[in-house]
Amino acid sequence: MNHGDFYFLGTIQRTYHMQGAVIAFFDVDDLSHYKKLDWIFIEEGGTLVPHEIEKLKLHQDSYILQLKGVSTIEKAESLVKKKLYLPLDKLPKLKGNAFYFHEVLNFTVEDVVHGELGVIEELQEFPGQTLAMIKHKGKEVLLPLNLAWIKKVDRENKRLIYSLPDGYLDVYTTEQKS
Repeated sequence: MNHGDFYFLGTIQRTYHMQGAVIAFFDVDDLSHYKKLDWIFIEEGGTLVPHEIEKLKLHQDSYILQLKGVSTIEKAESLVKKKLYLPLDKLPKLKGNAFYFHEVLNFTVEDVVHGELGVIEELQEFPGQTLAMIKHKGKEVLLPLNLAWIKKVDRENKRLIYSLPDGYLDVYTTEQKS
């Protein structure tokens, strides 16, 4: 299975009781979006393997999962620390200026002062910050995917409207003298 069609949901943290249940941490803002899952994909040996969920119960900031075919502590232990995935079509729909990083790939970036700047060609993840890479006037420009700078997410026209700080583009477009 192609991981590109899936998104990272979380990890199996530990076993829960002797009947093969596990505690799964979902790395999401709102756990309630996931309370009716029937299937989950677990990364096993580099492949995403589908697992049917028999029982799903909220437990503090995680879920207790009972997976079909996992009925012993030994089978559950083999899943600890494994990554969990779901198909992209299971992502909750976002409204307004909220967006998922993957969805803005290939969006056109426009600034309220400078106009159209370029198309998001790739995303680069750094601790605490994801940057969108565009080509503007032949130069690579990195733009933080920062809601304080993004004024509008136009999904219909595939555009991100920014209000860049004064001089931000100059860092990339002004020739340096040695």
